Amino acid sequence: MTRFDFRHPPVIWGSVLILIGALLFLHRLDVLPFGWWGTVWGAIALAALLAIIRRVKEKKDGTFWWVMLFGFALYKFARTTGWVDVPVWYGFPLMLILAGLAFVVMVAARPKAWHLAVPALCLIGAGTAMLLAEMGTVEYDVVRNAISDYWPVAIIAYGGALLLSRS
Repeated sequence: MTRFDFRHPPVIWGSVLILIGALLFLHRLDVLPFGWWGTVWGAIALAALLAIIRRVKEKKDGTFWWVMLFGFALYKFARTTGWVDVPVWYGFPLMLILAGLAFVVMVAARPKAWHLAVPALCLIGAGTAMLLAEMGTVEYDVVRNAISDYWPVAIIAYGGALLLSRS
């Protein structure tokens, strides 16, 4: 007879998926109807935040995707609950900023990977410039031309950081 070890990740995730599926099914059948998407996105954001904290504390890899999940879930939570009304066209610049922040968390988790600060700065900078253009603070053409002219500098800087980090 097989025993379930609840410390084993497939058992945990399998149980979580069964619970979520059951709740979704009951919602679809109108057995348990309620506006619970805000709760779901809040729970996902909280779970991702806890995973990020654990991974940074243990200096483990894999923080990038947890940060991305946290940011997306937080965004969906804010929109679902009505706390923030973020226009959809801000999505791409915000995604670039979030990816940059994910690289920052990776550097914080493993300082030896300091070379990842270069893409972090480039993504945060490009995302911020694009967001300011979308908001009308900076002219769109100025941002577009700057990014299209200077993106190779990011590759050069990252290559240099990789060479310096290996020596």
